[in-house]
Amino acid sequence: MALWRLYYHLVWATKERQPFITVDIEPELYGYIIGKAHALSCITYTIGGIEDHLHLISSIPPKLSIADFVQNIKGSSAYHLNHGVFSTRPKFGWQRGMVCFH
Repeated sequence: MALWRLYYHLVWATKERQPFITVDIEPELYGYIIGKAHALSCITYTIGGIEDHLHLISSIPPKLSIADFVQNIKGSSAYHLNHGVFSTRPKFGWQRGMVCFH
């Protein structure tokens, strides 16, 4: 069994830097992202941010590209918020792109 531990500090913003990540949405959003990362065989060390962006420190296995990981997390989390409990709120979205620090 191969061992891997690649650490990434990922940052991405809400669409048009809108203050979508409110205190009532934050637990649902962060919980969803942690669960989705785990389903992708990734390890989440910490997650946090403010109303218009988030920071995620995660280990991503070599079989999964960083871009695919972020695309999957961003797309599915926006869908989850827009079609779940918060579907009556303004449409949640993420800005294109991300910043990655190794």
